[in-house]
Amino acid sequence: MSKSIGLHSIAVKVPDRVLTNDYWRRQHPELVAQAEERISAIAQSGWQEAAAPSREMAPYFKDPFQGSKERRVLAEGGTALELEAQAAREAMAIAQLDTTDIDLLICTSAQPDHYGIGSATFLARELELRGAAWNIESEGASALIALQTACSLIETGQFRRALVVTSCTYSRLAPETQIESWGLGDAATAMVVGPVADSLGYRTGHSVHTGDSRAAMDYQLEDGKHQTLRYRLRKNRQAASALQATAEQHLVACARQALDKAKLTFADIDHFVFNTPFAWSAAFFAKTLGIDTAQTSNIYPFYADAGPALLGLNLFHASHWKNLQPSERVLLCSVDTASSCTSAVLCWGDVALGAAPDGTSLDRLHSLEAEALAHYRLQRLDREVLEPTQSTRHADQRLRRIVAGYTDLAIDEPGIMRLFVDHTAEEKPPLTEEIREHARRFVDALEDSVAQVFRQRSRDASVDPAVAAMSLLGIVHWGVCSYREEGRISRDEAIEQVTQLALHGLIAQPTTPSSTPLRSAKSY
Repeated sequence: MSKSIGLHSIAVKVPDRVLTNDYWRRQHPELVAQAEERISAIAQSGWQEAAAPSREMAPYFKDPFQGSKERRVLAEGGTALELEAQAAREAMAIAQLDTTDIDLLICTSAQPDHYGIGSATFLARELELRGAAWNIESEGASALIALQTACSLIETGQFRRALVVTSCTYSRLAPETQIESWGLGDAATAMVVGPVADSLGYRTGHSVHTGDSRAAMDYQLEDGKHQTLRYRLRKNRQAASALQATAEQHLVACARQALDKAKLTFADIDHFVFNTPFAWSAAFFAKTLGIDTAQTSNIYPFYADAGPALLGLNLFHASHWKNLQPSERVLLCSVDTASSCTSAVLCWGDVALGAAPDGTSLDRLHSLEAEALAHYRLQRLDREVLEPTQSTRHADQRLRRIVAGYTDLAIDEPGIMRLFVDHTAEEKPPLTEEIREHARRFVDALEDSVAQVFRQRSRDASVDPAVAAMSLLGIVHWGVCSYREEGRISRDEAIEQVTQLALHGLIAQPTTPSSTPLRSAKSY
């Protein structure tokens, strides 16, 4: 580009109504029960995490809400136009501009208030704009394509400044009695685009269509109230796999083309921003591009799938949380099925930010992510370690299987060890009481197995089972921390040797106990 065009401001608006998973557990327990029954049937069929299309998806396959934590949804009678207008007015205000400074509005609405036509002209009328007002639609890639279009039109001198507005009101297409509603949210974003300082702003981009993939969502007409027709949104059963296949086919090539045009490589990029329609999207896209997940962000726990608004939401929060600094290079990537895959390189500038929605702090995001990961790890602990050992009658064998199974899981999921270290610490991790109680149940099961071994072997009471159980965990933890996949012993050998070491003092013939008093078992 001969002159620099970029972002002046970003604003986001979401409905005040926030629905958590507990809402469906209280209001629609039969739906949750149906989802959990399907999960149970999958587990009984012998399904394992290794059968998931990708490792990033695996933690969510047996979660009835598939990683969704919160979603912002319109109240009865709420409209897309209201959210769009609020976001647009704030974006102009923080950029210190008024309607006379904007001569192009590009709008994407999924779905608009008026079927058959987009929101652009209705929003222009609401804002009292006098310039051009156009609709652009390419599903989840719409916001980025609109941004690229605006930058190109301003750079060629056809317009001075543009307002790019994107909204999503999926909740109106999936009632709360429909399971698809669990993963859908509503939001609007607005970006003011115009001339910026030299070397900042939009640099290059690249886009391809994804018409060779199957759409992740279907829109169906059905009977509504008063003999009317209404649209209903249905996610097809292969939506996750379809998006993964589309990303694997197009994302790397599209991103590399954008970087090549800017004479950059992935190593030159400071931060990556994706659309995130699934809980696993950010991690999977990062793996696909071969980058560190620390270089990106994931706002899915706060918003669920907010369609084309997701890119703006992720970009807003990346800057709001101070992940983006002036002059840093940012690669924006949006990919969706049966629509587009597009990438753009930006050099970040002094972008004004609107107010962040309540309850969307970075600390709270980390807490939600930690809670979700802890649930997944403890579910694996139950399913892969405790449940298979329940039928083992001999205490020695059961204890050995528990220790070996936990060692194997800890190698695969090292983070699970923190649940048991922090379980006894004075400063508790930011996890729920439910998670701590779940972890405590495993410790109790381990302690009970130790006690049974002692009884069967007529061991004396010189070692309290609680002390023994926590000591076993400590030995496993240190052994796992020392394990290296590329080391000189195999994983199976490591599991066997750690198990032997941990159990030797319990199952072997006891030695004469020391006369020195041990620390009270109450602390264990």
